[in-house]
Amino acid sequence: MKKFFYTIMYAVIVLASCEQVELKPYEGDPYVGFYDPRGFYMKQLQSAETNFVYMDESIVRDTVWFKIVAKASIPPADYHVKIRAYKNEISYLTNLKEAEPGIHYVPFDSKEMEDFLILKKGHLYDSIPVILLRDPSLKEEGRRLTLRITDSEDLKASDRLADDDQSHTFVVVYMADCFLEPANWKYSSLGLGKYGPVKHQFMVEQSGERWDNNFISTLDRYDKTYYAFKFRNALVLENQKRAAQGLPKLKEKDGTDVEFS
Repeated sequence: MKKFFYTIMYAVIVLASCEQVELKPYEGDPYVGFYDPRGFYMKQLQSAETNFVYMDESIVRDTVWFKIVAKASIPPADYHVKIRAYKNEISYLTNLKEAEPGIHYVPFDSKEMEDFLILKKGHLYDSIPVILLRDPSLKEEGRRLTLRITDSEDLKASDRLADDDQSHTFVVVYMADCFLEPANWKYSSLGLGKYGPVKHQFMVEQSGERWDNNFISTLDRYDKTYYAFKFRNALVLENQKRAAQGLPKLKEKDGTDVEFS
């Protein structure tokens, strides 16, 4: 009898637990943030770089894209996303001047950008562009553009921290039309010595590779040994050729010899 009683009680509990509960729709503010691909809650969530020096002179624009993610709810309609540039003082960023709107990139509040800065209806993830401009000043020095999402009429920024709070999140774009030292040159143990733009151009010409952050990150220790050997030999031949023409050794603009050590 007891066994039968407990069986009935168990069935009642199971049936009660299976009762459908009406879930109320989220009625709070919709939020959006830059996507964190690593999930480590890093401050710099994404980065992109464009160097026009590798492109044909006829190319005067380039576009980079950053992934965004809806938070708290999936948008029931197309929502406008608002981003802004700001001066970031975090020390580990490549030390470049800040890019200027209308000169180095299309301003985010321009009519041209209006239709691009959208988190589309029903999308958890989306991407927004930054349109970079090939200004002549980029031939002299690179520029940096650090970006944050800010509140729009449709969405609130998920990161509510102030710019001077060292824990705030951002994305960064590097742009240039000249050879720049890759951010990972110093700590990648390349065995190529001190960086120099003339050296960088020589390496590109000898290898057919860009020697930017992305390429350097793919190299293992065998690749690094191979390229160090290749460039040293190529430099010897280059300096011999220059000597035969009555020219000095290959040098940087400041007069120091190009060396691979």
